Amino acid sequence: MEHPRFDLIDHNAKIFFKPKLASWYAGEPLYAAEAIVLIRHKEAFAGKNVLDIGVGSGRTTRYLLPFAATYLGIDVSPPMLAFCRRHWPDAEIAELDMRDLVKLNPRRFDFILGSSAVLDMLDHEVRSNVLAECAALLAPRGLFVFSIHNRRYKKAGLPPMLELKGSPIRWPLTVARFVRDIRNHRKFKAFELRKNDYSILNDIAHGYQAVFYYTDRATQTHQIEAAGLTVLDVVGDDGRILKEGEEDREDGLLHFVCQKRGGEAV
Repeated sequence: MEHPRFDLIDHNAKIFFKPKLASWYAGEPLYAAEAIVLIRHKEAFAGKNVLDIGVGSGRTTRYLLPFAATYLGIDVSPPMLAFCRRHWPDAEIAELDMRDLVKLNPRRFDFILGSSAVLDMLDHEVRSNVLAECAALLAPRGLFVFSIHNRRYKKAGLPPMLELKGSPIRWPLTVARFVRDIRNHRKFKAFELRKNDYSILNDIAHGYQAVFYYTDRATQTHQIEAAGLTVLDVVGDDGRILKEGEEDREDGLLHFVCQKRGGEAV
């Protein structure tokens, strides 16, 4: 980043250290795209060894743990890890930074999940390293499933918008949140960065506090292939399998299903 005093990774991580977020995230359902991926590729994790990166409060644990032969969920947020361990006592849950995946060697996993665009909390160089580490941890024919912030999304990088909907009784709260969002957006927009193949943008997450990595389908595919993986599916927000060249400006997240190169399609 061009702002040495701003630690992008540390800043994004601390957002998720807030205890009140733990129960909220745990109650969130699967996205449509995630449901489609898990249905289409169930054989990749059923009876197999699973690594869940950025497990948080266990939002995805409930869907993977019952089917996996072994399951490991990792995260760096103590409040979320405590919540996850409390509600999923049979799961192996560890406090581990995804920048330290090398510590999991020599373990190998048949299915690695990085949901909720967790890799996009990182800067470009570190993110590339983590992608390579995920590929290294995969067993032959293993799958790495992860989502990204789509730089082509029509709302990417836009400032907060005031929308007064519903009961007028709630409008003062809506206005107060809008003022908060504007304040945060102005503060963190200063750390945005735009390159030819990726951007670092202030994101709507948690009142515009986040500053996330954004890229596009073509660039992400190139990065995946450089890491020794092959793209099997790209899935839009609504769960549709995107064809080559299909328009994706309506999709805030793109979900990639990748296989370790050299293995047969699952």
